[in-house]
Amino acid sequence: MAETAFNDPFGELSGLVNRAWDYATARGEPPSLWVAGTTLGLALILVVPGPVRRRGVNYLDTLVHEWGHAVVGALFGHAVSGVRLHSDASGRTMRRYVSNSFAWIGSQVSSWSGYAAPAVMGTLTAWLTSTGRAITALWIVATLALSLLLLARTVFTAALVLATHGVLVALLLVDVPDVQAWCSALIAWCLVLSAARGAWLVTLSPTGSDAENLRDETGIPARFWGVSWITLTAVGAWMTVVYLFDLAIWPKA
Repeated sequence: MAETAFNDPFGELSGLVNRAWDYATARGEPPSLWVAGTTLGLALILVVPGPVRRRGVNYLDTLVHEWGHAVVGALFGHAVSGVRLHSDASGRTMRRYVSNSFAWIGSQVSSWSGYAAPAVMGTLTAWLTSTGRAITALWIVATLALSLLLLARTVFTAALVLATHGVLVALLLVDVPDVQAWCSALIAWCLVLSAARGAWLVTLSPTGSDAENLRDETGIPARFWGVSWITLTAVGAWMTVVYLFDLAIWPKA
């Protein structure tokens, strides 16, 4: 008796998931010194000069900044009700903490994590890129961006999140050698440099910033918090240099 052939949808789905996972975790060649240096120069052009060229980088920086507030707040049991990104590249995460043992400290850590998040994400991106996992780094940033869609409370916020995710996915689908390494290295530089710039500016003028909120809640001067962010971003920037330029900071066995 002939056997009846049939499709196994779960098997096909499992195969698709496995192929996607293999692609997302694929390892290639780490970026060359030429790629590291050129992307650093491009990042400086995008971050340092006038507001028109800086706006796109600021959007990415603000997206990661607000993501940091939201994720850390949620980890401490806060009720995160939404995220708003504005056309001037500012943003706001709406959250309130519930009554638990970590409510007060969770509020402070969540407030502090905003300016820390771009530096941490940039350093992580640099490390992954330096180990040949640029595709993994881009997938992480793309997933991070898309996760904010659940919290978007304005059309502009949703459009910006979808646009960022779409650009990153398009870069992942481009079948050109080294394009992912170039883009991942550029994102790493942009994040750590914009984080350093933001930390410096908020230290000089903390009015209306997270530093001022932390001062009001803890009694610790606002500039203390600014200096803490400058310290973190300086470490992140140095580690990004170490990773992308493949510096030997300790003797090799």
